[in-house]
Amino acid sequence: MKLLALESTAKAASCAVLRDGEVLASSWQATGLTHSRTLLPMVEDMLKNSELSLADMDALAVAAGPGSFTGLRIGMAAVKGPRPRDWPGRGTSPAPPAPPWSPWPGPWPTWRIN
Repeated sequence: MKLLALESTAKAASCAVLRDGEVLASSWQATGLTHSRTLLPMVEDMLKNSELSLADMDALAVAAGPGSFTGLRIGMAAVKGPRPRDWPGRGTSPAPPAPPWSPWPGPWPTWRIN
C-alpha cells in the first residue's frame, strides 16, 4: 500500500510517500511558517521527482497535532481538497519515535489507515 503523509503542524513542513512502511520519497523545508504556500508545491515536486502521482496513492495521512492550529487546518485542507478519488486515512495522536523521513527527532503522529 502506498501512503502519502503530510506534516504541517511544526515550523518545518514535510511530506513522504511510504510503501508498506518503506520510504520511497520524502521532502521537507524549514522556511518558517509558510506552509499554506509551500506544502502543496513541495508535495507536487516530490511526486514528480519520484515519478509518482496522487492517483498512485492508496491512502493519505496528515499530522493531527500537537502543533500549530493553523498548521493543522492547512494539512487537513490539503488532504480534503481536490483529489482523483476518496482515500481512507486519518490523523492520530502523537507517539514516538519519529518516522524515518522526519528531519527532526521527538514525538510524532502515528498513521492509522481505516
